[in-house]
Amino acid sequence: MADRFKYSEVRQKIIDAIRTDLIGPREKEEVLEENPRYAYLVGMLDIQSDDEDYSGAGEQEVDADMAFEDGEDFTAGEDDDNEPISTTHFQLPSSIGISFYIQSDTESINLDVTWGDYVKSSEKYTGKDEKEHSRAIYTRQPMEETVHVQFKDFTRTKDYQLVCDSNVHVHVSRIPLKGGYSLVTAYVINKRKNPANSAEAIMFQVEIKAYAEDGSAAFIAEHICREILASDEFYFEQRPIMGRGRGCAAVWDTPVDGRTTYVKSAFIPEYEFPGVSAALDGFDRYFFSTFTMSVKSKKEETIGKLNTLAESYEKWINSTLLGNARMSNFDSKRGVFSVKQLARYLNMYRTKKNIIDIVNDIYNSKIATVKTLTDERKARYYDEAVETAFHIYRHWFQFTVPKAFRVVDSIQRLICEKRNIKPGSYSFFVQQLENDFIRENLSILVEFGIPSNAVRRLENVIPSNLSEDEVIDFIKKNRSNIKKYLLPYESERLEQCI
Repeated sequence: MADRFKYSEVRQKIIDAIRTDLIGPREKEEVLEENPRYAYLVGMLDIQSDDEDYSGAGEQEVDADMAFEDGEDFTAGEDDDNEPISTTHFQLPSSIGISFYIQSDTESINLDVTWGDYVKSSEKYTGKDEKEHSRAIYTRQPMEETVHVQFKDFTRTKDYQLVCDSNVHVHVSRIPLKGGYSLVTAYVINKRKNPANSAEAIMFQVEIKAYAEDGSAAFIAEHICREILASDEFYFEQRPIMGRGRGCAAVWDTPVDGRTTYVKSAFIPEYEFPGVSAALDGFDRYFFSTFTMSVKSKKEETIGKLNTLAESYEKWINSTLLGNARMSNFDSKRGVFSVKQLARYLNMYRTKKNIIDIVNDIYNSKIATVKTLTDERKARYYDEAVETAFHIYRHWFQFTVPKAFRVVDSIQRLICEKRNIKPGSYSFFVQQLENDFIRENLSILVEFGIPSNAVRRLENVIPSNLSEDEVIDFIKKNRSNIKKYLLPYESERLEQCI
């Protein structure tokens, strides 16, 4: 046990060293002899360009989550002798944010915004030639401010200018959900203008942290707040997701009963995916340890433990999974009851390329069976249709159907080769489905993370006879025209990728 804790301590020291090396600072008020832009790699926010507008861009990303529930590189100032020449184009973000769930009757939360500013100056030093020289140095100034968010002050969104730096804004949005919960998203945005030099334009080591003023566990796990769970989300109740990062990661305090005391941003999280604990209630945490179960002399004991494990999981499946109302209703709310129906939805999505057509089909089928329709019922049925359509999209179109086609493709290839018959191929259809039926030479944009609806708007602008590499060159040469068809968030994302 002592060795285990020793290894854990060493691992933590390595993580801390990596974080300091990549993000900084090494000291709270450190003095650097090189531009911090090149001393550190991540955790920075550049100034927002004139054509960007984050008031809506951030909400697009949140709306993607909500749909599931309701289903120029800047340089300025003088050049420094000790700054390396940048040979690649990389655009820093101008904002980061976090999203989290709270109860709708929560009156207020606090947002701590912290970062470091580096002020450029010069100092004299004596070189090896014993002559006096001058060099640039950068002194870190710690910056922090707490924003008190009173939800009664706004309905949907509110923008806060910080007192310590009025060019730094915090944009907060709140979206009420069914069940008495709300999804809150908070962005910190760098809107500085006309900085003295490139280093003073950038915010370094940026962090935003949300917490309740009284220290209570006000933040609630996703699986509690969502009326319908993702196909694998239910299994993460032991390791719940308490928040999401926007342009960064999100971390939080240890959850207790699906609640936590804070959620904050992170650029190097110590975990990226939710884990599933194999421990069972009523057993010692090391009862099923592979270390003890791999001992040859304890074969009978190991077999007994494996039988106990199988029985325990069978009980867990029957009581927890099958006995949970949210899971028992899950299959019925996926919206697919036959192969014929699935094929019709697939063809509808292939030809229309719009999930809304499936939403409307589900909605119209539902109201056709209802004799008395009220506005309240219409709203509820449409919400359910949205949920069902996005379940079909995520579970069937993006996972189950492609996986099934790949299996069938492998089987038919094997059989055809044994019988000396030329096999068919489902790979093109699967690729098209996974890329939302985007035109083949534009699929690289989807891989870059450009929203599929934005790529579709470019289909009439970018020639179809170009290769993928030629598409990128075409976009670079026609930036101004391309941006006319994109939202600010989509334009920024495209610039980051090319």
